[in-house]
Amino acid sequence: MQTVTAKEAKNRLGQVIDLALAEKAVAITKNGRDSVVLVSAEYFRELSGVQGFIQDTSAVEKNSRRAEFAKAVSQGRAKATDASMFKGLKSAVKFKNEEF
Repeated sequence: MQTVTAKEAKNRLGQVIDLALAEKAVAITKNGRDSVVLVSAEYFRELSGVQGFIQDTSAVEKNSRRAEFAKAVSQGRAKATDASMFKGLKSAVKFKNEEF
């Protein structure tokens, strides 16, 4: 299993996700200690027995918009306080302790 620091994961999230998809899991360390493990959805289902995460079409849209927003923030195209891309969603979204 590959290991990256939390700072690397933050700065290269897309690449870390690709790595997790390729290798099933990536360990993320913080302050030199194991912190979390990012696993592919396929590997998570394999480990947990959960067949699917998304159970309705509105959840699919919300998760897609959340991912789009997180990517925009990581690329500097949006700020965590910019909720404009969540207009029209029926339920609030929390990102970095802010509700949208």
